[in-house]
Amino acid sequence: MQTTSWLGSVWSLRGEERLLIGQVHAVEGDVLTLAVVGLGEAPPAGVELLPRRDGSGQFARVSSGTLLGRWKRMGGGKVASPA
Repeated sequence: MQTTSWLGSVWSLRGEERLLIGQVHAVEGDVLTLAVVGLGEAPPAGVELLPRRDGSGQFARVSSGTLLGRWKRMGGGKVASPA
């Protein structure tokens, strides 16, 4: 997988009552870290919340398979499928 192609891409989670938007912030192997907005009370299945740091927004981790299967790409760089 070409990790630089994922960075900065923006995604929305499909099939949820609330709108959940995430921008890919980092890639580590098969796991992506997203800056997210719209989480609400609890994260949906497949989304792992990361602890907040002072002055930072909310970040979450998802697998590339979950991202490609349940999320819809909204914009950003061209995303290559995982190898």
